[in-house]
Amino acid sequence: MTSLIQHVTPDTFQQAYIRQPFGEGDSVNYFQIVRVEDVASRLLVPTLLHRTTYNYFVLLTNGQGRQLHNLDEITIGPGAMLLVHVDTITAIKQIDEDVRGFFVGFDSRFVQQLLTPVQMEQWYSLPACLPLSAVEQTWCVALCELLIQEKALPTNKPTGAARHLLAAFVSKLLDKAQDSSQDVNRQQIVTTQFKRLLNQHCYQQHGLPFYTDQLAISENYLFRCVKQTTGKSPKTLLLETLVLYAMVQLQDTTLDVSQIADALGITDVSYFGRLFRQHTHMTPTEYRRTARQDLS
Repeated sequence: MTSLIQHVTPDTFQQAYIRQPFGEGDSVNYFQIVRVEDVASRLLVPTLLHRTTYNYFVLLTNGQGRQLHNLDEITIGPGAMLLVHVDTITAIKQIDEDVRGFFVGFDSRFVQQLLTPVQMEQWYSLPACLPLSAVEQTWCVALCELLIQEKALPTNKPTGAARHLLAAFVSKLLDKAQDSSQDVNRQQIVTTQFKRLLNQHCYQQHGLPFYTDQLAISENYLFRCVKQTTGKSPKTLLLETLVLYAMVQLQDTTLDVSQIADALGITDVSYFGRLFRQHTHMTPTEYRRTARQDLS
């Protein structure tokens, strides 16, 4: 079954949310670094919920921004880095007028070529908001400045030097994750893996046994891990993820509510409406109207 949620490429995002003219990205061989302050004034905020086809970092040196990252709303500023993996459901909620920093986006194939399977698991386990020490912030800013210089070269594709610099960036983050791995317990790892499975399968699989089979753990152990880490039950996270998918679909005015419910595997439209209202305090129709008004 294909994904319910349309993926947004770099070009699609720029056309929808950035006032033109602005440099185009290569969706096939994507690598881009820009100064946040150069694009912030053109950015149409808030954006609709969307799913990315690429990975990106946001490193701020001044000001703050708020962004929805799957089920969580994250605030970033100096001393923290936002990491958005491919397939994340996200939306930019707010950006300060005096914001400064860097956006670094790149295709997943770069990471796949660089990392081993074990490192790939570590990569996808990295949190969305990465705290940085003063030394780490300085190092990351210096590397971004070098990437800016490489991107300024007259070429439409990333240079070898740019790829090596980006590889250093990714390796630095993995080293940081390994250094702090002693603080990441088994419960957090299980919860992260469970969330990844939810993002991949929630619209097809509504029962917890599917996920416990995939994780090779008992349902009781999954409950303990997720409850300890998030304060919520696995079933609550599953239903919240379903509602998040519904929110994205409701932005598409060509689909009626019954079609969206059916696509999510919910045959009872009344139940779908109650579920949606329980988690958003709005009916599906009210949310659709509000989402469109926010962009007007």
